[in-house]
Amino acid sequence: MRYSSRYFGTSVDFTPVCEPDAGEELEISYAVCTNSPAGAAFDYAGRLTVIFDEAAVHDFASLDALIEHDAFLDWLYALPYAGAFYGNNLTDEREILDRLHRISSSVRRVENASGRLSFAFEAEEFAVGVNSAWSSLVGIMPPRLHVGALEEDVLNGIVGTFS
Repeated sequence: MRYSSRYFGTSVDFTPVCEPDAGEELEISYAVCTNSPAGAAFDYAGRLTVIFDEAAVHDFASLDALIEHDAFLDWLYALPYAGAFYGNNLTDEREILDRLHRISSSVRRVENASGRLSFAFEAEEFAVGVNSAWSSLVGIMPPRLHVGALEEDVLNGIVGTFS
């Protein structure tokens, strides 16, 4: 399977390789391949481990969760006003949710499209996707926020809240 992934920022191919060694925990390597140094593998429990060069971090509980996160981001960008920006010091999900609650009390976490470091939130007026995995892996870039809104002033309010 191949599709354009907003999470990885490039096309992804699902090409799992399983070559278990005796006495080692099962890992499915090269499960997600990209045209970059980034990719993903699955551990014995089916958790998705995001890899960048030699660094690795667990993010999603399953391949389905990654696909749902990408689908959520595609839906978000179909809203009338959408954009992406980097937010400083945003690794704590609770802090992100608290800030979004200041804009709308109806905001909620979208469980099936969220991971340990990447989150999806929606409210009646907007949707927000947060990706902190690359910050954890590389350590030099802040989390990236993807925002879609029904009105431009809502989009600008969210950007202002995280600037």
